[in-house]
Amino acid sequence: MIWMLIAVIEGEPIKTNLTFDSLSACLAADDEVRLEHAKEFNAWVSWAAENPSDSSYPESQAFMEKRIGLKTYYTCIPHNVEDIGAP
Repeated sequence: MIWMLIAVIEGEPIKTNLTFDSLSACLAADDEVRLEHAKEFNAWVSWAAENPSDSSYPESQAFMEKRIGLKTYYTCIPHNVEDIGAP
């Protein structure tokens, strides 16, 4: 079975077109994406704390959590091979 990673942004499912041969590979990709989001957010927090006048920190923290993707959820769904590449 083929699995597709789906992003859920503010309740709306978004196709990523990232497909995997197994559920475990899809879930591993989900973990990797979450780790990248966390790394980017932590880098921004470090910069923002040092530059509060440029970043409007800490007021901008909630906005940046959404913007960088910490509020984005991912899920893996079964995907038909015939659908790959279809609009």
